[in-house]
Amino acid sequence: MAHLSSAGGDDAPDGPRLPHRLDSWKEIASHFRRDVRTVRRWEQAEGMPVHRHLHRARGSVYAYADELDRWWDTRRSQEGPGEPPGGRARAWLTGLVAGSLGIAALAFAVHRAAVVPGHLATADSRAGREVSPPPSRQLPDDPQAREAFLVARQQLSRRTGFRHEARRHLELVVARAPAFAEAHALLGEAYLRQGLYDAPTRAQAWEKAEASARRAVVLNDNLAVAHRVLGRVLLLRHWNWTSAEAEIVRAIELDPGDLEARSTRALYLRSAGRLDEALAERQRVQQADPLHAYWLLALGNEYTFARRYEDADRSFRRALELERDYRPAVAGLADVSERTGRFAEAAAWQLQYLRLTEQDDLAAAYEEVCRREGPASAERWLDRQRLVEFSRDAQNNLYSLAYTHARLGEREEALRFLELAYERRDTGLLQANVDPDLDPLRDDLRFRDLLQRVGAPH
Repeated sequence: MAHLSSAGGDDAPDGPRLPHRLDSWKEIASHFRRDVRTVRRWEQAEGMPVHRHLHRARGSVYAYADELDRWWDTRRSQEGPGEPPGGRARAWLTGLVAGSLGIAALAFAVHRAAVVPGHLATADSRAGREVSPPPSRQLPDDPQAREAFLVARQQLSRRTGFRHEARRHLELVVARAPAFAEAHALLGEAYLRQGLYDAPTRAQAWEKAEASARRAVVLNDNLAVAHRVLGRVLLLRHWNWTSAEAEIVRAIELDPGDLEARSTRALYLRSAGRLDEALAERQRVQQADPLHAYWLLALGNEYTFARRYEDADRSFRRALELERDYRPAVAGLADVSERTGRFAEAAAWQLQYLRLTEQDDLAAAYEEVCRREGPASAERWLDRQRLVEFSRDAQNNLYSLAYTHARLGEREEALRFLELAYERRDTGLLQANVDPDLDPLRDDLRFRDLLQRVGAPH
């Protein structure tokens, strides 16, 4: 099961109107009235926001017109006046607004700093009251710093495989433009991801993440991304529930369309055991950006924590429709298939996951156990192999060891590793309140005492 993944309920509002979408390089180029070669260069060198259907043929791209327009406005503010993009292509808006100032009253501008595109309607916007978009931020005057920032921002928005490259770009930016608050905030995000996923440098990464986020807040207290990153650090590193919630709420107040801030709030709500609220928040995020596989994955994980396994299954399958061979979604399908007693199906998904992650020897052994002893026994065998793997670096896998022992019915070992995880302030322990794998421990007074010490608000 995917732990500490970002993760609605029946109270979720209807999804917002989808933004105008351009579905090819040709349409994007036409929007700017430039050639395809130029807009491809802008995407590579200047971080122009373009998205890819990874399940389709290479080169299958799409972009949102309003997102491109905001990027163009920022670029133009640095390079002098120029013809705005789109021209007559934006005439479809005129039936809704009278003049460019009216656009801001109808929709939120969604900030692109490590956020995938999407619009999130609020109660005010649905009621027809005017809601101002987040204020635009100036990019650095230094061309090298500006380019490095745009590249890093795009890398972080893609989520996988780029955190180290993004961190190096942002370190250059803050060295050349030390007063640029947004670079400090995104550097905090890059360090935060390093703290979560890179065990050897974890301690230093957490410290740098917090320092960068606090520096960004000092430079610009009205920057949503700075408060969002600081809120995540306070939650994940310090278990400071009160201050973390305050920072997350502040981020959403500053930019209601920041999907990462909404996702962070869902994480907070789930960790606090407020599953219905977490699920509602996660549904809002996914509805705001329905074509991004990551948000479907996060929604599927949230359904899993809520024990809504059939809903989780549907979310993971939809993620795979958007991105073929999306490994976390394959792992999610293996997990929920097992939880619902579909062991043969679970084994098929598990084999696919092992092969996608190039664990060919383990896949062959697992397949042989399935054939010889059946898929249910093979899953227990695989849990034993996981224990061996986690034990090789036990200090960085304490929570993983705990929940795996719990899955195997080994209560005392599970509780022992949970105590060790508490001493090390393992981030995984934040979800112990709701993790289905720990359900066999919920009648144990020692486990209840542990949850009280973690301190989640009731």
